[in-house]
Amino acid sequence: TSAAKDIRIKLPGLNVVKSLQNYHKIISNSSSSIHEYFIHDISNKIRSCMSKFMGTIRSNNLLKQGKHRVNTLHQEILKYCSECDLTVGLINLKNLTLVAELMIDSAILRRESRGLHFNLDYKGKSEHFLNPTVLHPASDVN
Repeated sequence: TSAAKDIRIKLPGLNVVKSLQNYHKIISNSSSSIHEYFIHDISNKIRSCMSKFMGTIRSNNLLKQGKHRVNTLHQEILKYCSECDLTVGLINLKNLTLVAELMIDSAILRRESRGLHFNLDYKGKSEHFLNPTVLHPASDVN
């Protein structure tokens, strides 16, 4: 896709896993009801968090709360993954969390209101943010 191509061009040193074969403990489907419950529960918590803190009307405080909550969920996922075999469902859950973190970080960096995304702390548009927001893997957004 064009997004993947753009990432490879702008971040040439980024080490991207080319296939799931590089994961050493993948099990295609887990029959464990606890495992399925964990994935379902955390997925719902991430969706709820994103709806609550990353809705159409935002504020810096809400974004920081959302970032903290998603980071807490991410740590919960990592702990769970260290205690069991990695499955496709867990990989998808980790990806969902990563996307949520990137969306929140991007919203924190965008100090303006534009289109459907209104930030109570920045009520106007800024010419500085006409270009896409690009996050770098090593950067820390507060």
